[in-house]
Amino acid sequence: MQNQIVTEHETELADMMEERLDIQPSPIMSYKDAIVKKISDKKYLFGYLADDQDAENPLAEWDGVGRIYSSHRHSDNHGEMQEALALGSDWEPDFELTHGFPDVLKTHWVKAAAEDVSFRQWCHENGRPPKDPEQLDSYYLRKARRFWAETGGSDNYLYNAADVWDFEVAMEKAEEAAYNELLEAGQIGDPDRVILDCYQHSGIAWSVSGEGMQCRFDTANGAGVWVPDDDTREEIHRRGEQVYAFGCIAEMCGLIGNTRKPFQFKLDDQFGGVESMRFETWSEAYEAFQRHIKLHNLRLPKKKAERETLIERGRIRARAEIARSCVELYNDYLNGNVFGVVIASFEIGGDGEPELIDDDSVWGFYGDDDAYDSLKQEIEARDD
Repeated sequence: MQNQIVTEHETELADMMEERLDIQPSPIMSYKDAIVKKISDKKYLFGYLADDQDAENPLAEWDGVGRIYSSHRHSDNHGEMQEALALGSDWEPDFELTHGFPDVLKTHWVKAAAEDVSFRQWCHENGRPPKDPEQLDSYYLRKARRFWAETGGSDNYLYNAADVWDFEVAMEKAEEAAYNELLEAGQIGDPDRVILDCYQHSGIAWSVSGEGMQCRFDTANGAGVWVPDDDTREEIHRRGEQVYAFGCIAEMCGLIGNTRKPFQFKLDDQFGGVESMRFETWSEAYEAFQRHIKLHNLRLPKKKAERETLIERGRIRARAEIARSCVELYNDYLNGNVFGVVIASFEIGGDGEPELIDDDSVWGFYGDDDAYDSLKQEIEARDD
C-alpha cells in the first residue's frame, strides 16, 4: 500500500497531523513514508512507527526461539554456554564428562594402555609375557582389558598398582579420545548448538560463526552459542529429516526482471540436483520444496548408515537456518530495532485544521521492515 497523500493540500495536512501526535514517531520514519488514509471528507487515519522503549529480550522471554549464551565477561550465563559446549569452568574441555560413559572410556583406555610404556613395564613385572615378540601386542591388550575389568576402572588394590589412574598418560589419551567421540555423537554438550561470532562497533551484530562481519579488530569469533529450546529442537529434527536431507534453500543475488527474487531450493546430486525457479520469500521457496519432495516421491536410503548421514546433514542445515533467524531477532532487540505500530485518528475542524481524536498502538514488532508491513496491513484493514 502506497502513501495515499496525492495533493499538495493533503501533504500540508499530513504535516499538521504529525505536529499533533501524542506518541513520538521513530527516527526510522525519516526513511519511510507515514501512511495517510482518507476515511471521509472530515476523517483521516495517520499511521506510523514509534520506538518500543520497553521491548523484551525474545531470547530470554519467548518460547520457540532458543537461547543465546555469551562468554563476555559481563555475561551471567557462562555456565550455560560451558555446558552447551561440554567445557569446564576454565573454558577447557571437561574430560570428567567421559566418566559418565564407562564403556566408551574403557574402549579408549584399553587401547591407550596397551601402547603405553609404563603399562607395558607393569605387565612385565606382574605377568608372564610371551617370548615371541609378535604376540606381545595381543598380550598387552588382554592385560589391559583384564586390568580394567578387575579394578572396575577405579580404585582397587588387587594389583600392585592401585588403579587405572596410575597410568596417567594412558588415561589422558583415553579421556581425550572418548571426549571427542562423545562430543561428535552429541552425547555430551548440546548436539544442536550453533557457534556464534559477535561484531561490535557502533552497534552489535551476532551471526552464525564465519558468516557475519569478519573484522580482525571488532569481531570476536566463537563469542557465544545458540542453543535450541524444545520447540526449535523439534523443528530442527523435522526440517532436517523431511526436507533438508534432500537439499537446501539458497539465497541468491540479483534481480529477476524488476523484482528481487533471492530464494530457490536446490536438491543434492543423489536426488537429481534440480534447481528451482526463484521466489521472493523464503516461505514460498520452502513450501515449493516440500511439494517437490512429495510430488516426486523422494525417499531416503534404506541402509541405516546412509540414511543417518543424510538426516544429520539435513539437521546441520536446519540448525544453522533456524539459528540465523533467531540471531536476527536478537540483533533487532540489542540495537533497538523494535517498534510500535501507531494509528492516529484525526477529524478536520471548521478551520480546516486536523484535531487528534485518539490513537491506537500495538507494540513489540521486531525489525523495521516487518513492522512497516504490519502497519500497512493494519491501515488497509481499517475503514473507520
